[in-house]
Amino acid sequence: MTGYDWRLAPLHSKAAEHADQIEVHKLGGWKPHMARRPGETVAEWHARLVWSCYVCGQRFERGQRQELNDHEDAHGGLNRK
Repeated sequence: MTGYDWRLAPLHSKAAEHADQIEVHKLGGWKPHMARRPGETVAEWHARLVWSCYVCGQRFERGQRQELNDHEDAHGGLNRK
């Protein structure tokens, strides 16, 4: 392997920290189910969050975007900007 292996980069770089803060602000705050689990890769973590309710963490299958949106709306509207 040549070049820099980004998988070995620190998990909490300044740039990543800033991006995380922006994302958390958009979501209206950090929720416990959003945490990256031990041993979970970044790709797995992202895939899990993409198909999860921002409020309660309920999982939805890929392709159930409308159901996920309806479920999130049932929580009473999110503070998205």
